[in-house]
Amino acid sequence: MAVESGPTVLGTRMPDATLRDVDGNAYTLSEIAAGNPTLIVFSANHCPYVRW
Repeated sequence: MAVESGPTVLGTRMPDATLRDVDGNAYTLSEIAAGNPTLIVFSANHCPYVRW
């Protein structure tokens, strides 16, 4: 399945979602952000271009 995406307009709000940390704990975006600017990083340690 091909997926297309385009740029996101600055200031666009992400819908509230449940995200899991590396230990499997679930957090909602609204509780993480709590009204503050928030950066979420999606990475894949198996990819040589995004290793930490």
